Formats: sequence, C-alpha cells, structure tokens
Amino acid sequence: LRICLENSRGVGRWMTVHNETELRFAIAMAQAAGRTPPHVMMQITISPLRLNTEYLEIVFRHRAAEHLLAGVAIGGGAIPMLGATGPLSAPAAWVQATAEALGAYMTAKLVAPAVSGVCSSNMFPFDMRGGGMVIGSPEGLLARLLAFQINAALFGFAKGATLGAMGMPLDAQSAAEKMGNILLEALAGARVFYDVGMTPMDDVFCLEQVVFDREIVAWVRRLVEGLAYDDDPEHLRSTLEEGIAAGSYLMHADTVAGHRRFYWQPELFRYDSIGRILTEPGRKSLAERAREIVERDLARHSFELPETTRREVAALYREAEQLLLGR
Repeated sequence: LRICLENSRGVGRWMTVHNETELRFAIAMAQAAGRTPPHVMMQITISPLRLNTEYLEIVFRHRAAEHLLAGVAIGGGAIPMLGATGPLSAPAAWVQATAEALGAYMTAKLVAPAVSGVCSSNMFPFDMRGGGMVIGSPEGLLARLLAFQINAALFGFAKGATLGAMGMPLDAQSAAEKMGNILLEALAGARVFYDVGMTPMDDVFCLEQVVFDREIVAWVRRLVEGLAYDDDPEHLRSTLEEGIAAGSYLMHADTVAGHRRFYWQPELFRYDSIGRILTEPGRKSLAERAREIVERDLARHSFELPETTRREVAALYREAEQLLLGR
C-alpha cells in the first residue's frame, strides 16, 4: 500500500486486510494520501454457506465509528469451487453462490450500515490433481460467462473480465488463456478487465506482462468495434470503378483518409513476413520489446506525493511495522 500511495494516483484501493491493526493503518495511510474511500476490503464469505465472524466482529465493535467504517468495504464476493467448496452441478453451485453473496452483503449492512457492502458471485473450477483453484481454463470461462448473466439479472451490474491465467508470465499458456478468456467475455459484454499483469492466478505480477495484457485488450477492443457499413450505392459504385481503373485501391481517397482508423496500430505485436523476420539484424523478442516499453513508460512517470504527505505515510508505515513485525 505504501508503494502504491507514493507512486500512483489511484492504484492501491480496496487493499485486502486480515486484522484490525492492518485495517486501521491502511485506512490512516490512504486518508493521509487523500485517497477516496473505500480503502480496504474484507472478504467474509466462506463456502459453503459460512461467514468470517472474525471480520464481522471487528466491524461490530466499531459500528459507531463512521469515520473508520467509511473506509471499509466488506461482504461477498462468493467464489465456491465446483466439486470442492460448491456443488459440481452448475445450477446448484449458482444457488449456493447467490445465497452466499446476498447473505454476506445483508449481514454486513445490518451490523454496520456505514460500511460499503460488496455483493457479487462467481464460480471457479477446482483442479483435482493439484488441489487448487483454477483461472483460465475453459470451465472457468464458462462459469464466468454464466456469472455475467446472473449478476446482471440479480444485481444489476455487468461484471468485468479477468486477465488471470495459469501459465507463467510471458509464456504461451498464459497468452492463450488470456486471449481466449478476454475475447469471449468481451463479446458477452464485459468492458472492464482486471488481474492485469498477473499469472499464475494472482500470485505473480510482471511489468512486461502488463504490456502484453494491454496489447491483448487493444486487439479485442478493435474486434469488438466491428466494421463500419457503407450503404451509399453511389459511393460504392464510384469506389469500385476508381480502384479497378487504377489497378489497386492503395491511393484511393478512402484508403488515404481512413486506413489509420480502419487498421489497428499495435504497439508490441508486429505483422512481418518470414523473410523480414529471418533477415532483420538484431531482431528483439516480444519480451525484450515489452521491457523497453516498460522502461519508457516508467521514465515518463512523474507522479509523487507532496513531501509532507510522504513523511506522514512513512511515519504510519514505520509504526505499523513495529506493531505487526516487532521491528
């Protein structure tokens, strides 16, 4: 959180906390930096059909402290795993997930109306061989596509799409899973994309992967924009006549004026022929070019906290370090 506050205008919101001390210091640091609440997130759904009473007790004890609770988001996010913490049957799993999401939201708001409630549901596959939750698989995508429709119908909002995957950063598996998931979720209506730069799951963050993910989203955005349809018969006729007479359409007025709008201009990907690929001296890999983009963007980054604010955040951090780590 300290790194986020010191180096960005908005990254670091909804930070996960696990106890009251973390909660207090995270909120104090975010408030010192002038951030908009909520600042921290406490997830209380435990599948199947349980709530984290430790987190609820913290909120209950401070239910009259509205200045503190205004910085808290709490509730569910229900994520039962198919065949493990939820039924393997998709309809039954959705009944459970919806009950968990609604129950967590309503319980938190009844305990302390000042907190920001969270109410959404999802399902994740469970890897029977590895014993863990999976993001990026075809079953995971099917579950999220169902979640998109159910959340829209029950809760009135469109869920975002995850760039999470199970491959390692920059490898072929993560690229295939990210593209497959984002493409289909965007076609289903998603327009917000999260878990940028992370894989496998949300355990590893990679700056070069952020560049890859941004390129994937740009590719999908261009696809979703579709093709403009010109239904002016006179224009169509004249276009064909002029192009045929010239032998190509390279210098046609429509091409000259519109090719940059029509063709997506990738920043990372290239559309070179095999001849150029094999003969270009010192050709760099995608990962190397992604690192150059990272370094360029970091060099352009100019945000910094005012010095007095930075000192206040640093003092809170040192105090938290002493309490939580005994340093």
